[in-house]
Amino acid sequence: AHVEKIKQGQLAEKEERQAELRKEVARVNFKQVSEMFQSDMKVLQENLPGPREAATETALDMKYLRDRQAKGRAHVTDFCAKNLILHTVTEDLDVALPKFMEFLDSMYVLCSLDLTVYPANATYVRKAFECLGNICSMSSSHAGFIMMPVHQKQTTEPAVLKHRRQIEEFLMKFKLTLANEVSLLFTKPESRITDGRSMTQLCLMSLHLSYTSSSDWQSSAAISAARVGPAPLIPIAQMIGFDEVTKPSASARVEQQCEMGRACLQKILAGENLKYMAFVREENEKDLRLALESQIYDHWDASRDAPPKQRPQPASEEKDFTLEILAMQSGKPVFPEQVLTDRFADSSEYKKEVLKLKKIFEDKYGAPAAGAGPPTVDSGPCRVSGQCDFSIDDGLSPVDTSRTVSLSVKTIDQLGEPASRRGTLVGKAGKPTVVVDENFHIWLLNCGDSKITVPSTELFGFGTGSYKNASNGLVWRLSNDRVQVIHEKKSAPLCMLLRKLATEQGLADVELEFHSMVPKTHPVDDARDSIQTN
Repeated sequence: AHVEKIKQGQLAEKEERQAELRKEVARVNFKQVSEMFQSDMKVLQENLPGPREAATETALDMKYLRDRQAKGRAHVTDFCAKNLILHTVTEDLDVALPKFMEFLDSMYVLCSLDLTVYPANATYVRKAFECLGNICSMSSSHAGFIMMPVHQKQTTEPAVLKHRRQIEEFLMKFKLTLANEVSLLFTKPESRITDGRSMTQLCLMSLHLSYTSSSDWQSSAAISAARVGPAPLIPIAQMIGFDEVTKPSASARVEQQCEMGRACLQKILAGENLKYMAFVREENEKDLRLALESQIYDHWDASRDAPPKQRPQPASEEKDFTLEILAMQSGKPVFPEQVLTDRFADSSEYKKEVLKLKKIFEDKYGAPAAGAGPPTVDSGPCRVSGQCDFSIDDGLSPVDTSRTVSLSVKTIDQLGEPASRRGTLVGKAGKPTVVVDENFHIWLLNCGDSKITVPSTELFGFGTGSYKNASNGLVWRLSNDRVQVIHEKKSAPLCMLLRKLATEQGLADVELEFHSMVPKTHPVDDARDSIQTN
């Protein structure tokens, strides 16, 4: 027993010495951290501009981006005038032909008529064939490429045959050939197994009867081989203007999309001698034009013809300095809290001292916004200096969408019978079901067997939209720029989104779209009550 007591005493003395050693190591460690912190703060004070100088630099950067963006818009306008025409469909398609003739002079012209889903408007179809006949009759170098109807779920075999017969009658009426059949072949490298679109489509290469023997198109590879492709068939979700909420049908996609235009534009941007002209519906013209112009602008933005993405800095203004413990992120100093606090145990008094250093740092250079997350490396060079300043407005920051929220939890049985609920919206795969109970409380239900994760976003999808280059749009007045908006299916404070677009994409002027919804009243069992959504 005496020996055991001696061993315990020796063990206690050893642990006490180790504790003293750890305390001494922590003291020396913090002293080193404190000295490096003070040194870095002095370096930052000597090299970083003051608030007035920083504001001036940001203003100069934004002016440079606006001027650069204006040059990009001018390039897009000039490019479209030379290579791209989108004309809206009117009662008389021949009105647009004089404008097209300036485009078509001394060129091989392939006029595509997409009848994959046969339009229900007979006048519209007749005018399209009349325009096709007029264009093909102008020169032996002009030809028509007619994409024949494909059997859809909503059509019958007799209807497909009827549409084929009507197409042949229109071709004969406007003196176009119908003998050159061409098979259009597809591949589906990115599509799902459930994609039921056909891998082939019958097409017609039509020439005007006046030029059947003299047309160079007769010796083209498409007519000689009687096929084109195989060409990749892109997923429906990647088509221009695709809306995953409404999920347009095949007929709606034919009316809304401009995939041949996008494919031709890629060829033109790659340097091939092509020009693209199209008749589109008036309600679709704006979205299609924006999609094509955005592609042109992005190509110019990455080209050597564009000015530098960042405002050139005079050599005298460039300062190179080294920090020991602090870091620079996108031109702004950041405090590496996680790195420093991990040096000390949770019970260590020096962990609190590190937080005091953080407070000194943030009083001088500002604190990051709540929910902004740890600093990350930007994709590409930072095109503009400046940060979101949350020291104004009494230090208010955007809502931290990553915070933990304590919500009421119930089992599905506790919500009562479905008949007692005032409204239910069944969620799709991986999405929660939204239920409004009899007390007008909103519940999110997981009706599946597996766990689902719901990120922060708009519950009902109101106000979703996209950004585009500003073009004399009305200002959308908000209470402040800390409000959450949806961009690419993710929520973000408006101020941070605008900074991201400026720093990463060079967009100094951005126009926001707000999609309002028509209020709808949903009647319930009690005639005195109703649910109104806006």
